[in-house]
Amino acid sequence: RHAVWDIKFLLGFFILAVWVSAVHEKLALFRSIYSVDDITAPERGLLGSMASQAVVMLPPVVSALGFCLLAALVEGLLARCIGRRSSGKDSDNQGESEGGSTPAASSQGGWLAGCLPLCAVAVVGLEIAEAILPAWELHQHHWRRAFVGSLALKLLLLGLTLFLAEGMLKRSYLKLLGPIAQPLILFVHSNRFARDVLISAVILWTLAVGVVLNTLNEIICPKLNLHQLLIYRACPLPKPSKPEA
Repeated sequence: RHAVWDIKFLLGFFILAVWVSAVHEKLALFRSIYSVDDITAPERGLLGSMASQAVVMLPPVVSALGFCLLAALVEGLLARCIGRRSSGKDSDNQGESEGGSTPAASSQGGWLAGCLPLCAVAVVGLEIAEAILPAWELHQHHWRRAFVGSLALKLLLLGLTLFLAEGMLKRSYLKLLGPIAQPLILFVHSNRFARDVLISAVILWTLAVGVVLNTLNEIICPKLNLHQLLIYRACPLPKPSKPEA
């Protein structure tokens, strides 16, 4: 198993290195051709070129992580406010709540879990915007291959970032961080939730087309089933008769 993971890591590193080199060469060529700012302000043009190339080469996770951090801070503030209110109301019922958890403790951490679909939509939307906007200038100048290559690089870097983040979630020291690790947890869960919903939707609509076609086939021609014809299920062969003694 470890050998398989080593081979996958080696192949992934090789593919990522080749892709980064190809995209970097295309961006350098693009900036050398369309660098209009170099004539008026060389320093500004050079800085803009380097900054734009760095943004294109980075994984599209900065805005998504910022949103997760903001959502975790809002959740913490809401949980603290509700905890203060509930502690004042439940001060007379301490004896009944000694054996179980308080309402504030039970509700803490559940805000983001209930809003996970909305967080997934926001996180994926920010990642798509962060992947497209830095390379949109390539599309405007009809550099379609360079634009698609930059999007593929962003996708590879996003997958690598999610892989490393999932590995961090499995570590025992993450529990020691407590609320500090909540943005990372929300980031991973939002991306995986969006992936599961997308795959489920593709499977559902693919099977729905087949169900509609099969229903029409049963209505129009009930004695000839195209599904059975494609599968080619042979008719049961007759059992051989026993020879007479």
